[in-house]
Amino acid sequence: MQNIKFLSIAISTTIGLMVSTVETGHAQSAYETELLHAVDQMMSTTYGIATDTLNQFVEVYPESRTGYIMMADLLAAKAGLSISLGQNMNHVDRDIVTDLRNQLSIRWSYRNVIEPARQNLTPSSLLQLRADHDVILFMDIPSSRLILYKRAGHTLSNIASFYASIGIKGFGKSLEGDQKTPVGIYRITGFIPGKHLHEKYGPGALPLDYPNQYDRLRGYTGDGIWIHGTEPGYVNRAPLASDGCISLANIDFEQLHSYIGHSVPTLIVIDSNPNWIDIDELSYHRSRLLKPITEWFEAVSIKDQDKYLNFYDMSYAETTLSIDRNSRTILADFPIDVALNLLKSSLFLYPGTDNLYVADLQLIDSNKNSFVVRQYWIERPETIWKIVAQLHIGK
Repeated sequence: MQNIKFLSIAISTTIGLMVSTVETGHAQSAYETELLHAVDQMMSTTYGIATDTLNQFVEVYPESRTGYIMMADLLAAKAGLSISLGQNMNHVDRDIVTDLRNQLSIRWSYRNVIEPARQNLTPSSLLQLRADHDVILFMDIPSSRLILYKRAGHTLSNIASFYASIGIKGFGKSLEGDQKTPVGIYRITGFIPGKHLHEKYGPGALPLDYPNQYDRLRGYTGDGIWIHGTEPGYVNRAPLASDGCISLANIDFEQLHSYIGHSVPTLIVIDSNPNWIDIDELSYHRSRLLKPITEWFEAVSIKDQDKYLNFYDMSYAETTLSIDRNSRTILADFPIDVALNLLKSSLFLYPGTDNLYVADLQLIDSNKNSFVVRQYWIERPETIWKIVAQLHIGK
């Protein structure tokens, strides 16, 4: 039976490997919709229709290298040639061809397998977004997907999703120049228009605050991690293609920027191994973290020094406390009375970990000044919670 063997094998392989599980209904770019429609046509035996579809596609998107690769595969199949032809090429474009096919396979698998399986599920790292922050970004590294969530009470609604490339050496950035994308929780610190950048960044860039305070405590180095577009002549890149940044197609970058352009500083959670759970399980994990936070703040309120110190753990191997335990006192940390506003606090399970949590707690002092304290909590055996780092991060 004639078919697009390479495409079918690549997609089947991706389906077999990707077992992660987000609700549907988000915005999808016209480019991706039409690209995947062409894939559907190619996987049928109606080669004439597929040929017409692809001809129209590359006419509308003449910079889509993936479109031309698909046309080449289709013509090879119609001619009865081995579909592994690309793998036998001896010229410089051999890896580019393979990368573009991988990119197409990941897109197709996300739309047809992964996304439908994630209806009504949310990443377990997104426990609570503060009430005055409307949106948050989530980078699902295994699926090569940047997802935009909008807050609705304690729940998050998936309103847009974009195919995205990461560092050419993968993820887990810790050293300058390692060409890896960091894993963690970061803030978008501004917008740099494309006219002020090299053309390879496309219409602009959204810089991230890597290394954040926690990264610096761990000795991580490097800078210049951005979300940005891509160079002229490219609609998209391979899944691993940047020097550590998150790269989108230019049309997707412009859409993303239109969503978040007027928001307060936007958070992005970059996760290398996301766990997708339903709203009940998410609420359960949120309540488990809120319990020790509430008990900690009670110790602050009643000025119970011994109880207060008992929440802090100096033995955590990843980092050290910003203030030595021997000099840590309630009055040193909070010199005047404060109130805790949990509604305007954010809670996360730190990406890449099983038991490290982050709480951005908004506190208000007796002079009505508000500030945020970021705490890193770790859950010890027998449900013992300890603070392993505490940092003031401003408003």
